[in-house]
Amino acid sequence: MVYRASEIGAEVVGIRRRWEGLTHVDLDDMASRSRYILPLSRINTRTIDVYNRYVGSPMDPKYTDQDVNDIIAAVRKVYPVVMKS
Repeated sequence: MVYRASEIGAEVVGIRRRWEGLTHVDLDDMASRSRYILPLSRINTRTIDVYNRYVGSPMDPKYTDQDVNDIIAAVRKVYPVVMKS
């Protein structure tokens, strides 16, 4: 996705610190944005691709219903703002 986006001039961002990044980011605070949001490029996504290919992506499968509800609420908060950029 990042490679195609760069070809058409679109920006792609990643969320740092897994679900914490979605649930704790304050989009009005630049320090919070820089802690939790990472602009993705061909260079930094290649590193992620290599990592996932050989190590795997660590995920905790023990989410509670409240965790899922928090994640959904965070995505609904962040998605419209990211899409405006």
